[in-house]
Amino acid sequence: MNSTLRFLIAHVFFWLSTLPNTFRFFGAIRNVERTQKKILLQILAANKNSKFGKKHSFGRIHTPEEFRTRVPIQTYEDFLPFINEVATGGGSILTEDPVRMFEPTSGSASASKLIPYTASLKVDFRRGIDPWIFSLYLKYPRLFIGSVYWSITPAHSKNRYTECGIPIGFSEDGEYFGALQKWVLDTVSAAPTEVKKIEDIETFRYCTLLFLLARKNLRLISVWNPTYLVILLKDLPRLLPELVLSLRSRKIPKCPNEIRRILETKLHCPSGRIRELEELVCAQRDSEKTLYESIWPKLSVISCWTDGLAHGQVKDILQMLPRVAIQPKGLLATEMFVSFPFFSRYSVLSVNSHFFEFEEVGGAKQVVFAHEVERNKQYRMIVTTNGGLYRYDIGDIVEVHDFWRGVPVLKFIGRGDKVVDCVGEKLNETFVEKAIGALLSLLDIKAEFWMVAPEKISSGCYRYVLFLESKFGVTPAKLTELEESAEKAFQDNYYYQYARSLGQLASLAVFVIKPEDSKTATEFFLETSYRLGQRFGAIKMVRLHRYENWAKEFSGYYV
Repeated sequence: MNSTLRFLIAHVFFWLSTLPNTFRFFGAIRNVERTQKKILLQILAANKNSKFGKKHSFGRIHTPEEFRTRVPIQTYEDFLPFINEVATGGGSILTEDPVRMFEPTSGSASASKLIPYTASLKVDFRRGIDPWIFSLYLKYPRLFIGSVYWSITPAHSKNRYTECGIPIGFSEDGEYFGALQKWVLDTVSAAPTEVKKIEDIETFRYCTLLFLLARKNLRLISVWNPTYLVILLKDLPRLLPELVLSLRSRKIPKCPNEIRRILETKLHCPSGRIRELEELVCAQRDSEKTLYESIWPKLSVISCWTDGLAHGQVKDILQMLPRVAIQPKGLLATEMFVSFPFFSRYSVLSVNSHFFEFEEVGGAKQVVFAHEVERNKQYRMIVTTNGGLYRYDIGDIVEVHDFWRGVPVLKFIGRGDKVVDCVGEKLNETFVEKAIGALLSLLDIKAEFWMVAPEKISSGCYRYVLFLESKFGVTPAKLTELEESAEKAFQDNYYYQYARSLGQLASLAVFVIKPEDSKTATEFFLETSYRLGQRFGAIKMVRLHRYENWAKEFSGYYV
């Protein structure tokens, strides 16, 4: 059986497996209010005998309004005692359904947090994932006859478990799918899952590129953070000769022996494909195409985040692959599945995955249900799931862009909870981004990377540091002006000014990043965040970070 027919059979099987949940979604959107009420009552009934359910009298709640009255809005810290109890062996704590694993969050502004996963929660994710896959294939039918790359990220360590033996973490998108779907994905995937066992980032990238190069018929790339893809691809022109030699010899350098043996048995590249790549090494390609287009001429679509800080990285992808379609990811957090692209520029609410509430941004901060939201208004998401998170404030701000058959169509605006508070200053990321962004524009400073983070300088005293990378060079006079102006702008925050007056905060400093080893500040940021426990492929770029030791991670100097 030739590869095209094998891919077609596998893809058709995969697409057909999404139909039941797609039909359920179409049934659910007939009446959003009724669907949401049904989901809430099912969650409450299933968990009324859990410790959390008894505490909040789940058995006596019969309407969404009663639920809103009895259960206050919760943060992760509110759930932490319960999660710790589960992690040490407690049963029926947050859910009656046993916790099968914990997934670390990709916590963009704090240390990683463990999120409990139950079998029911995985079903809830599938209720959103399957309709997305269904529509993806219909919109890009050429996916049926090619290979795909679903994000695989390197493992932090082997066999991580909690004190009572509950596994911690999965490392690839395929884990969100069921067993049969995952088997099909393994058949058509451009990179084998064993790649995730490589802990060294550089070796991981090399092996991933090696397998992607072997697939001329690559049709889809699905990642979370576009920065991950940009960094993966940026060194390809430099590494291409070495990679082609590895393909011809079927030898993988620098890879741990036990993993290398497995990967080398799976490294198959037709001789004709190798000759094509060798011609590209010799620069024999269509001058109207970029190198990346010449390598993957059949690539149809890249699925990734596009909103917020990801927008700039999407532009970098389009410079490499200008003719590829970019499909924005929906709002999917470690804890829950909120929305997905479904025949729309933005994403529709996954109304039959979880129970959703929306707190209006600004004003009276009224909390409304999914059927009550209004077009062009911004809301903070509050979600109840089968994973044991009830009225959980996920901190994401969305805007209701439109409605599709009565279902809210959401646009992700940003995070609403990124507040750093070392000594009571309550510095918010939105405030920081506006203040520094305006100053950089005013001073005509072009920054490839900038971020603000606290730094402890003595007992009880902190200061904030603006970390800045600019390829164009910035004069000492401008850096001094930036430092003074940023400090002045931050003092517009009453609590910051008060902490300064008490001597709890020192004046803001600017740190100029001078990366070594040809790595950019963004790469150092991603690798440090990965070392701190975040999933490499899902790390989000931020403007305000809580980690206090960035000056030790970056190479450079204070102004």
